[in-house]
Amino acid sequence: MPIYTLHMDENGLDAFDFINSITLLHSQTFRTERAEVRVEVVIAPRVNGNQSRHSVSVERYGGIGFQPSAGRSGMKKTTEYLTAQIDFRDSGALWEAYCTRIVRLRPSIRSIYLQKLEFEFERRDPNYTGKIITPPREDSHASATFSSPPPPVSDEPLPPYQS
Repeated sequence: MPIYTLHMDENGLDAFDFINSITLLHSQTFRTERAEVRVEVVIAPRVNGNQSRHSVSVERYGGIGFQPSAGRSGMKKTTEYLTAQIDFRDSGALWEAYCTRIVRLRPSIRSIYLQKLEFEFERRDPNYTGKIITPPREDSHASATFSSPPPPVSDEPLPPYQS
């Protein structure tokens, strides 16, 4: 199951539209069921120090060559980033094209991190012990993701969400 985790602050844009869009984009690009795509949103506390009922404790350190932007008050602001945990078996060029489409969905994202899944263990029924459901890797250079070339990246908007 692919998992996307969007890290944002409370001042960010509404995440609901992004959740609908990323699940649709993933299902169209990787030819999977839309219901299989999990999206998690991590909301950091406000920068001005006011805690809300939605706040979580998130501290970020490090990062090479990037400093968070400063707001009007001069305080540093957190930036949005996305972590994708996917059984991705294709080229860097395809990943870059896919990320370009994600950024078009949510321009406030500054970084996207791919964490390739080697194995996935599922327990779909709590009465059973579960099993590994990730297909075996046949060749590290072969693409098992697509049966045909991926669609070209375009500026066309995604079709509306359909349940």
